[in-house]
Amino acid sequence: MDHPFFQQAVRKNYYLKSGYVSREQPRYCYDTLMEGVWQPQVYALARELGMTLRCKYVIDIGCGTASKLVKLYPDFQIIGIDYGENLQASRSMYPFGTWLEHNLDSRHKLNFEKSILKDAILVCADVIEHLVQPVHFLCNLKEWMEHAAVCLLSTPERDIEQGADHRGPPPNPSHVREWNLDELATLFRSFAFDIKFAGLTVSENITHTKRTSLLVLGNNDPYHAKSALLESREVRKNIMRII
Repeated sequence: MDHPFFQQAVRKNYYLKSGYVSREQPRYCYDTLMEGVWQPQVYALARELGMTLRCKYVIDIGCGTASKLVKLYPDFQIIGIDYGENLQASRSMYPFGTWLEHNLDSRHKLNFEKSILKDAILVCADVIEHLVQPVHFLCNLKEWMEHAAVCLLSTPERDIEQGADHRGPPPNPSHVREWNLDELATLFRSFAFDIKFAGLTVSENITHTKRTSLLVLGNNDPYHAKSALLESREVRKNIMRII
């Protein structure tokens, strides 16, 4: 399922700065090993936008053990995507959710019914930095955004976390590579995603410092009715208030 921009992204090292070295074999990230609540405002924003756009579903791409996703239930039907121990834990603890097994590093497509995507908020919170081949995920996401109104994507802001001179690999053994905000936006623009907002959000609920990049991606169709609301002054004010 190679996207037309697949080879270009790989050739340009995913638009990372010159000399950046990625990790070839990351460690599997089991969600419950983490302390604190990470990316808390991403899920708060998903709730706000889901209510505003009158969506029925939240699809969490790389949901981990889903401790943040499940708090959006029963206001929304929840769908989590992951594999391994994370997915096993989610299925065991939260039988009311829908849990889909898929490795985002896989070349295989993950298909959703169009009727679900049209009524869904997509969330991908601090996942892309774990992927060895993120182009496979980007190709999937590009197709999903033909129908979904919005995707909230976050990842650590490398320059804030590691300093402007850092050239990898990331200190976290489960991270393959990390982008600064400009590089991340360039990567998504190279795949012709419609970036409605690019900025920083709170990284965790302990220090509440903003060290995480956040992209709000709109539907691929600029005239999509729900997605167009993301550009309204009121919605943009709410985004800034929450993050």
